[in-house]
Formats: sequence, structure tokens, C-alpha cells
Amino acid sequence: MIDVDVLVLTYKRPALLADTLDSLVRQQLPADHRMNIIVVDNDAGQSSQATVSRFQAEFGAVRYVCETEANISKARNRALAEARARYAAFIDDDEVASPQWLASLLRAREQYQAAVVLGPVMPLLPSGTPRWVVDGRFFERPRRVTGTYAHAGAGGTGNVLLDLHEVRRTGIQFDVSYGIWGGEDTEFFHRLAAAGVNAVWCDEAEVHESVQPHRLRIRWLMRRSFIGGHCFARIFDKQEDSLRRATRALKYACISAGFLLLVPASALSGMAGITRTLCRSARHWGRSVGLWVAHAG
Repeated sequence: MIDVDVLVLTYKRPALLADTLDSLVRQQLPADHRMNIIVVDNDAGQSSQATVSRFQAEFGAVRYVCETEANISKARNRALAEARARYAAFIDDDEVASPQWLASLLRAREQYQAAVVLGPVMPLLPSGTPRWVVDGRFFERPRRVTGTYAHAGAGGTGNVLLDLHEVRRTGIQFDVSYGIWGGEDTEFFHRLAAAGVNAVWCDEAEVHESVQPHRLRIRWLMRRSFIGGHCFARIFDKQEDSLRRATRALKYACISAGFLLLVPASALSGMAGITRTLCRSARHWGRSVGLWVAHAG
């Protein structure tokens, strides 16, 4: 019997969590596979406990734990600590899994003998989504051919299977210093890759992410880009010497300003073009700030 734990982190989204759990209890697994679901609630008020209880009555193999400190890295580490099976899959509480999701991840792991298997996260845009959001493809992510080597450093926890024997061998956990800003998953997988943990892509293991209406705004997209740039600098540029970090920080600040100057020209491509240019500016500004912070430290 092959056991696998599915790890779901949640924070004050019981309705979305219910959709996630519903997709998990409908997974189509081979007869010699057994799935357990572990929900880690990062809300001290335990807002998702009632939702999980309903699924415990239906499915049985659902466990609820609460990590009271609001820090997503601590919640992820708690999930890994709670896992008892050799294999564990992460999925977010705003995602729904296709019926063959988990079976596809496990099949790819066996076929390619990979310690990490990554899969696609596809957006579910709400009705009434502005046309410029669709045209700009702001929520679409790259896909690869199944079996393609996937650098673990590009991984995320929205759709991934881990061989916990390999992960625990490295001693690597999620860094709690990223638990408020975000980027903890990128940093985690980057260190796994540096430790020699191999990863592959499984394109059949689809999950769909519900894009909430408040994200369909230029301000939110720019903030996401800024945080992405800031985290990139913290993760990938921190090994550089102080002078080089300061020089690169100035460089990215100038690039950010340059993109702002291009905004009028990008209007020729409509709102999608304007937003894309603003997001590029925000990302470079975030990287500049991240480098300055590292320089000051």
C-alpha cells in the first residue's frame, strides 16, 4: 500500500476550502494507494474547523490541526511535521484538483524517480472579468512537457508532490522570515535544488485556482510584482558582496523608472499594455528595494 498525505493550508477561507476538499475526496487513485488529508488552519480563531468536520464525517481520513501564529512558513512546517506518509502533496485552499491530479503526480514520481514533482496551476477567472485582464494573461503560468526537468528553485506549493524521505534528509524547512511577505516556497525549493534534490514536471496533474475579484486590479497586480521582485532579490542576490548589491540596486531602480517613462507608449496596447509596463516597473523597483535592504543589512 502506498500512502500519501495531501497538505492543505488555509486562512479564513472556509467556503473556498470546501471546494478544495470536495475535489480531494473525489480523487481517482489506484486500489493500492491510500490518501490522507491534513488541513492546517493558520487562523487562531479556527474558522475552518466546522468545514473540515463535515468532510471528516464523509471521508474519514481528514485531519484538522491549527497553527495559531499567523506565519505561512510556520504553517507549512507544521504541515510537513504532521505528515506521516513518505509522500506529501501541497495544494492551496483556493484551488480545486482534477480527478486524476494526485494519481498523475504519483505516476510521474515513479516513472522519473523524482523527489519533487510539479504540476500546472490554471486560473479560474470570475464572471465579469475585465477584457484587459484576459488579454494580458496576468494569471497564466508557463507549462512544460511531462518529464521535463524542472528546476526545484522554480517550484511552488500550489501543486507539488514531495518525497519526504529526500526532503527530511536535507534538513531543509520553510524559512519563517519569509512567512509574512511571502516567497517562502520559492526560497524553500531553491535550497532543495541547491542540495541536489531533483524535480520534474507533470503536465497532466492540473489544479485550478479561483481568482478572487479583488485581484483583478492594477494596484493588486503591481503589488504582486513588487513582492516578487523583492523576494527574488532576497533569495537569489543575497550571496553577492555589498558593493555589487548596491550597484545592482541602483541599476534596477533606473530600469524601474525607465518602464514608467514607457507607460504613455504602452497605452497603444490598451489597459493590458499599460498594466504590463507598470508591473515590470514594480518588479524592478521591488528588486531594487530588496537589494538595498540586503546592502543595509
